[in-house]
Amino acid sequence: MSFLLRFSQAVVRVVFCSFLLLSGDPVSARFQHTDADAIDIDSFLDTEYFQTRFAYSDIGHWLELWRRAQIGARVKLGSVDIDRSVLVREIKLSEGESFVHVGAYQQEEQTPVENWLDQDISISLQIPEVVRFSLLASPTADKRYADVGVGLRLGVGDFFVQVEHWAVDHYYNSKEDTADRYGKKPDTNQLDLHVDLEKIRLDLDLELDGNTYWQRDSLLYEYWYERSINTLAIEVGAKDSFYVRFFGFRKYKLEEQLAVGDLANIKNLGRVLNHTESTLALHHGREIGWELGVRLLRRYTQYYQSESAAQDGEPSSVDLPISRQENGAFFRFSHGISSDNTQNLRYGIYADQVRMRSGPLTLRPEESQRYQDALRNTPKWESKLQIGFEMKVGEKGLLFIGNLIDLDDLLKVATEPVSPNAGTNMQMQVVF
Repeated sequence: MSFLLRFSQAVVRVVFCSFLLLSGDPVSARFQHTDADAIDIDSFLDTEYFQTRFAYSDIGHWLELWRRAQIGARVKLGSVDIDRSVLVREIKLSEGESFVHVGAYQQEEQTPVENWLDQDISISLQIPEVVRFSLLASPTADKRYADVGVGLRLGVGDFFVQVEHWAVDHYYNSKEDTADRYGKKPDTNQLDLHVDLEKIRLDLDLELDGNTYWQRDSLLYEYWYERSINTLAIEVGAKDSFYVRFFGFRKYKLEEQLAVGDLANIKNLGRVLNHTESTLALHHGREIGWELGVRLLRRYTQYYQSESAAQDGEPSSVDLPISRQENGAFFRFSHGISSDNTQNLRYGIYADQVRMRSGPLTLRPEESQRYQDALRNTPKWESKLQIGFEMKVGEKGLLFIGNLIDLDDLLKVATEPVSPNAGTNMQMQVVF
């Protein structure tokens, strides 16, 4: 009876989390075919955004607490400029009793450049201790975008590999009219590798989408996507650690004009977007300490026109690249203002060199002028100073409030009417 009681309590918690998941974006992040264009000119022109987002990254010892917790919630909100902000929220619940495990998870990130939504509910059978088979679901308010899947996990404790297969937008065709339908239903495969030894931790998260296509009126679209998030952390001594983190994604979209009647001019236009971010850093201390590192960002897109476009006398292959590079360094440190380190001040200094390049672009006149102006202003340096206050709330809660100061604008205050305030951010986390 006690087993049934504990198991029913765990199921109730997961059902509650599923209602929280339904409050998110109704479109699954695994495959957003309605927003699959591979180029956003603002994501290349905004010289402040990526540095600001990195300054809002998670606090080191908070991540350690979150990684080891079974139940938790956290939210991060930061201002990018007067009109835009970054919002990240995450909840997780994992309950196990004997050979049955249930869990719920959601991570949502809303930014001016990319939006991510990763969520799932799982019911798992563990037979024997090293093997776990899971049934997975990703609920959404719009049932067309609901995902279902299966998973297999091999390993014990903090050493495991997990493979998942998802049928994405599983009910889309059955709930959509004939004007917009999948010709080949999308699916995705995800591989997670986690190794946590005494001094070494490795997290590998790969998400791969196979090619899929859908038809809307006389246009046929093909879409392909992959994402990778990797972390390697090595502890050196009792308080020092060295880590390397990599985040990257690549997406491809092909737009094809279908032949109608005797129409022979079929034009294909392909778009590819590649984005990678790498961080290498040395961290000293836990709640109190410092962190020194470097950061590299590469973002570029390309357009391709197929040979069928040459019927109008156009080139058979056109490569129109837009690229953005950021090379930077950062230094973050903290010191306690209370005897038990429950209240701390945190500081950060960030400096990046930004460079943009492009080929012969075909843009709207206002976009072309903005981009040419941006090109003339690179390479350029961007630097910011972060000052924040961190405190412990109760037994399990943490709160951080910080402010970013644009050092470049601070130097211009005496001669130009500019504001050096680059943004304010807040982070909250509760774990059990």
